[in-house]
Order: sequence, then structure tokens, then C-alpha cells
Amino acid sequence: MTSAVLMAVGAIVLVAGWWEVSDRASMESQIPAFNIAVLGLVLIGAGQGLWFLRGRRACSDRRRLLLGADAAPAVISAAVEDTDSFAGTERFYHRLDCAMVDDRDWAPSPRATHERVGRTPCGVCAP
Repeated sequence: MTSAVLMAVGAIVLVAGWWEVSDRASMESQIPAFNIAVLGLVLIGAGQGLWFLRGRRACSDRRRLLLGADAAPAVISAAVEDTDSFAGTERFYHRLDCAMVDDRDWAPSPRATHERVGRTPCGVCAP
């Protein structure tokens, strides 16, 4: 909301500065109005910067939620045997019923294989 307000106010200030510049004939009389228009551009840029940073923060929060970087460790209710099959990427291994595995053609393999190559457990399914 703050970024939208900043951009709207900046647009109004920019248009007001442009209107005043277009009404004046000499360069010396246009400078104060031109400075107002530049202030409008600065406000618009600040609003867009805040909007961009909020989007980055939202993406970062979503990534942490999906990958479980900040999540507390899941309580394992039953012992998982090494004979169970898990699917893996370059960094993580997952249970076969994990949402991160859906629609992927990853070959299942034992947990020991994934741990041997240095993969870490998924933060979503907590294998």
C-alpha cells in the first residue's frame, strides 16, 4: 500500500511540475518547476523500489516455507528403515509422496544413497 501511495503522489507531483514547466517561456523560470518534476520522479522511483523489495521478501518467505529452512525439525513418529525409497534432486531428497516430487521423473533410491552423495532431507516432507 505504501509503495502505491508513493507512486501515485510522485505521479501527481511529476504532472504538476510538467504543467508548470510547459507554461513558462524562459529557461530560468522553468528551473523551479523542473525541480518539482524531478522530485516526482524520485518519489515514483522510491515507490517502485519499495514494491520490488516487498516482492523479494515475499519470494524469500515462500522459499523458506517450501524448503523448510526456518522450520523446526519435524518429530519423527516412527523409525524409517533404510530400505524405503526416496527421490532426490541435486541438493535434497524427498519421500515419494512429497509435493516437491509430483510430476517429476526422479528415480527412487535408498536413503543411504542420497546421504552418501551429500543430499539433505527435504524441509517439507521431512524424510
